Amino acid sequence: MTRSISLLTRVLMLLVISASVAHAEDLIVDASGAPGAYPDIGSALAAADLGDRIQVRPGHYPFFQYYKAVPIIGTGSRPSDVVIDEIAFHISIPQLDYSARLSNVQIGHPQTAGQSAPPLVLYGNENPPGTFVVQGAEIYGGVFLRGGHEGFYVLFANCHLESAPGQGFTGETFYFGGPGNALDLQGTRILAANGDPGASLAAGVALRIEGGTRARLHGCDIIGGDGLSGGLGLATEGSSDVSLRLDGGTSISGGTGEAGAGGDGVDVASGHLAVGSATVFGGHGTPPGSAYAGVSPTAAPAGVSLQTTPALRFAENGTWVSSGESVRFELAAPEGRIAMIGLALDVELPAGAFVCLDPSTLWTYPGNVLSMRVPQVGTYHPGLSLFAQGGWLDPATGQVVLTNTAALRVDLH
Repeated sequence: MTRSISLLTRVLMLLVISASVAHAEDLIVDASGAPGAYPDIGSALAAADLGDRIQVRPGHYPFFQYYKAVPIIGTGSRPSDVVIDEIAFHISIPQLDYSARLSNVQIGHPQTAGQSAPPLVLYGNENPPGTFVVQGAEIYGGVFLRGGHEGFYVLFANCHLESAPGQGFTGETFYFGGPGNALDLQGTRILAANGDPGASLAAGVALRIEGGTRARLHGCDIIGGDGLSGGLGLATEGSSDVSLRLDGGTSISGGTGEAGAGGDGVDVASGHLAVGSATVFGGHGTPPGSAYAGVSPTAAPAGVSLQTTPALRFAENGTWVSSGESVRFELAAPEGRIAMIGLALDVELPAGAFVCLDPSTLWTYPGNVLSMRVPQVGTYHPGLSLFAQGGWLDPATGQVVLTNTAALRVDLH
């Protein structure tokens, strides 16, 4: 059913106004002890109410527990201006259906030979259902995030992750997952630790995904560690099925084996592996690693993509859309197909946001171009989500091919 842009705008305004979110307050954190600012992130978080934002000025900050769903935003010109030693992530306020966001910060410290470092610098276990978005962050050390229940959704966008030998939950740079958990990686680079023969440390795994997880990698670089034997690029854990899609020009490679086998690129023990616009390589070694070990890949639908203006970079200082700005969606599809674009609204990113949208929730528009302007509203609402999905119909066969879902985050003032 086709509906007009004006109807979408009215519904968006009603949804925002009825959200009952209090006017946001910006809490300032300044390690230098500036008047009127909090000296550390933990004390600002304790004082924050839901709907507030924490803005962190350049400086060095100690460990804190991220237990309240309040956005934490580094205000430096680059992530390394705001350095945080370590974060324990487990949202308890609110416990369910929260939306937390961390952006433009550095977590951990690059390691040099002989330095000791904690195995994990961003970690949380048994997380309740909700959303955690990490944008434009640099992370040096192991990351371990796991949901205790179905509905834990994590998005890393434009991030850089790397670890040193001995770091990681079980030797990987990033460990994620659990039954009903969902992971979305966009424009993110993950480097595994190289091995350290002198310390009897094997080459690391870049990304390990636990069974029962749904994951999509879009435009990412995933690289296993080098060592006597090469490390895996991406591996799954356990016997439960995973659902994994590689797309958007993603590149995954196993590490080099200097005196043994090269690392495999992708090792999926059980589940479904769909590969679209992606390249996967085994690492050099004797013998060389396999591109795919375990489950064989299937071809993801090609020939359709959805572009947005502004581009979906998700960086705090880049492309978040605010009231009054124009948004444009453009669908690329083969000639002779019937093209359409669907939009849906929500204040939370649902688990599995990269899977097909529910047709009953969509406003659908024929054609391959759609433009709209973000409305001005009287109530502040941070981080509303506008989902878009494109698709085309082949009238000869009746086949419908859908793009991955684009999730555009919007700050309304």
